[in-house]
Amino acid sequence: MQRLIELGHRRIGFFSHNLSQESIFDRYTGCQSAVQEDSSAKIILLDHLDGPEYLKRMVDQNEITAIMASGPSRADEIWSLADQAGISVPEDLSIFALGDGEPVSHTQLRLSYVK
Repeated sequence: MQRLIELGHRRIGFFSHNLSQESIFDRYTGCQSAVQEDSSAKIILLDHLDGPEYLKRMVDQNEITAIMASGPSRADEIWSLADQAGISVPEDLSIFALGDGEPVSHTQLRLSYVK
């Protein structure tokens, strides 16, 4: 999370389908703690993304500039939606994944991972 803030991101989405899972909740609270050190940054919890149009609107309206995915499979979902919406990664939206670095299925670009 600190790296996203260092890169200038201030509205960062956290995407997970299951925040009730302890390991994911711990990751989310860790991200929140990192953001509290920079009062200009904010975490926006995204427990669902209603299709590519929804993601495009959030990016176009500057509601988010980056998304921290709770794991590689969630990052893959985001990347797929961004591709469908015509969002350029990383120019328009940065995507980071928590967990081990598994390749994203539909792109040759590599994600940034945080263990």
